[in-house]
Amino acid sequence: MKLKLLIPLLAAALTFTACADIPPVKESVPQEQQIIISPPEDGWTAAELMSRSYINNVQLEYPLTMRSLGSGFSIMGLFSRYTVNSSDSSEIRYSLEYNDSENIENMMLSPAYASVSYGSNEDNVTADDAISYLDFFSENISINGVKYSTPEDEIEKHLGKPDDIVEEDNEKFVRYIYLDRESGKELITVRVMKENKEVRNITITF
Repeated sequence: MKLKLLIPLLAAALTFTACADIPPVKESVPQEQQIIISPPEDGWTAAELMSRSYINNVQLEYPLTMRSLGSGFSIMGLFSRYTVNSSDSSEIRYSLEYNDSENIENMMLSPAYASVSYGSNEDNVTADDAISYLDFFSENISINGVKYSTPEDEIEKHLGKPDDIVEEDNEKFVRYIYLDRESGKELITVRVMKENKEVRNITITF
């Protein structure tokens, strides 16, 4: 087996419980073929949003799992885990990594510039567990056309009118908040840097 094909398979074997469970690498969708729709007038559902979202040109699904991402992605890198603590809870988040089979010079996984969480502080996730939180900060990630560095005045064009706009305490960022049409809970948070009026990161919460 060629080395460049072996690398992503080895990474996937660490992510999934058995080699027989390793899904194929998902076929990428060229950017010119990625469909951007007019935002729904009554707001998004998680399923609608994921069907118009891409990471490294791989189309997302809902519910989102590591299996649905395919073996091109991993959360098993050396520095992939970190714990986020709040006043009443804590949860483990994982840095999502993209297994770039063309980049074999340094034998490393490439960061996808995203983190995921399962809403738990127990490190026992499986390939079929539903991801409950994603945080994106990369131009390689598109949420119906919204990416890192998208101008602020284009957000409503792609995502519609937000349910709320909140200024952060540090006065450096504002957040555009969109609720899930079905559950009424917060679904999308787009964080914008006030200085340059560009998107800094996007958070999806299921």
